[in-house]
Amino acid sequence: MKQSTTLLSSLALVLAALPLTMFPATAQAVGPQTEALDASVQPLAERAAAAHRAAARYPASSQPLAATALDPLVDERAVQPDTVVAPDGDGPTLVAWVTDTVVRVGTPVRIEARLDAPASSAPSLSTRAGHLAGLAADVVGSDGKVVAEALLLDDGTGADTIAGDGVYAARIALPAAAAPELAASYMVRVTHQTPRGEAQTAVVGFVYSNPWAELTGAFRDTVVDGSLVVEAEVEVRRAGRFHLAATLTDEDGAPVGLAQAAQRLETGRHWMPVSFYGLIFHERRANGPLVLGAATLTTTGGMPNALGPLLFDAHRLAARPLDAFTAAPYGDPTRLEAARRLEASVR
Repeated sequence: MKQSTTLLSSLALVLAALPLTMFPATAQAVGPQTEALDASVQPLAERAAAAHRAAARYPASSQPLAATALDPLVDERAVQPDTVVAPDGDGPTLVAWVTDTVVRVGTPVRIEARLDAPASSAPSLSTRAGHLAGLAADVVGSDGKVVAEALLLDDGTGADTIAGDGVYAARIALPAAAAPELAASYMVRVTHQTPRGEAQTAVVGFVYSNPWAELTGAFRDTVVDGSLVVEAEVEVRRAGRFHLAATLTDEDGAPVGLAQAAQRLETGRHWMPVSFYGLIFHERRANGPLVLGAATLTTTGGMPNALGPLLFDAHRLAARPLDAFTAAPYGDPTRLEAARRLEASVR
């Protein structure tokens, strides 16, 4: 039973997304129950080992992307609206969002919302002005204190661009005292007061970011030891540790690979490299022309980290012969050792 428990602990690290119900919670005694437990985890261990061996073909800092995949740098910042149905069940549905999940210090946060009326309602609530619909927003810090607030309007003034289009908007500037040294998370509450006096509250959020360095937009590339190295020029205003991430796409925009690197930099201008492992180009048959699909620089050292803006299509790379790149698997020792341990545990 001790061996089974150890195996389950290992699998939890590599198969965290699997439901816990896959593992019998009541298996306590040694005997047939233990044998059944071992049989149930063996296929999982084999799959986890295979996943480790596949990942070991590339360095952890340089991974291939499926041509049909979403760009991970773009996807992690995707706007996620919050949808709240009316308390009485037959009123409008409130949908609210921030237009950017990362807001640079000194830049107002833009908040938008709409009221989706039930099919039985007439006339549509989307034609009503925001102040008549009773839409308001406030920005709340991690200490629960409100730092700023505003009305959302649909009258074509201020932050609203088109009157009566059903999208209510507000642009809220945070006070200077709300600016963090590095970054801070803020919650936005958007509240709709229904005609019956009931409140609907949608909750969204953003990172208020004060990075200590930024990408200048200059890039250069070369091949080093069979891998493609892309260097980004970085302007550092305060010394610290920084994380650079970039994705490559083909000319049609299909993802090819993701590369990342971390480095401590002093103030001034520097070239910071990321390396795309050569095997990626052989297996994807993608030797160019290529495009730096997205790139971003993060200032690390706090939670949350200070995220910089995303740069899109900032650098084009000429085609190179495939034999310029290594076709040898990388052989990540940490991944291979994890695979060996999992395989040995079920023999």
